[in-house]
Amino acid sequence: TLPALLETLFTTDGVRAPTVFPRADLVTAFLTGVTGVNANGSTAEMQRLNMALPATAKATQNNLGAAGCFKDGKLDTGLAGCDPAGFPNGRRPGDDVVDIELRVAMGYLLADDTQAPSRNIPFNDGVLQDASQFDATFPYLRTPNAGANGDGT
Repeated sequence: TLPALLETLFTTDGVRAPTVFPRADLVTAFLTGVTGVNANGSTAEMQRLNMALPATAKATQNNLGAAGCFKDGKLDTGLAGCDPAGFPNGRRPGDDVVDIELRVAMGYLLADDTQAPSRNIPFNDGVLQDASQFDATFPYLRTPNAGANGDGT
């Protein structure tokens, strides 16, 4: 669905949806959890948290969370930028879940380019999200912008 839509919208840019069905990678990412990151035996537990993984200091958090821990569909916690404490292992304010989910939907967790020709394209929503935009203490979220005055300004 989403991959097919992205392929339709960006065909001229060479975007191709994954060719593997059923999508076991999506079941793992969004239903059962990723082994070594947040799998805990519960199905569809939306807020999994692997307490065995240490927290990542704010200054070194990767806004792509645990997605940075995969290469060719395999978990490798030794990769530069790997941050297994991030989404989908819990949810920090600076985790850019839209970018992560776009990339996973387009096959980022699949093993090769035959299965997912566009898996290494850095899909994003154009909104930079990172830990520096949030306070270090609860409630973490800063005061929002004032917005419009109602008179067009």
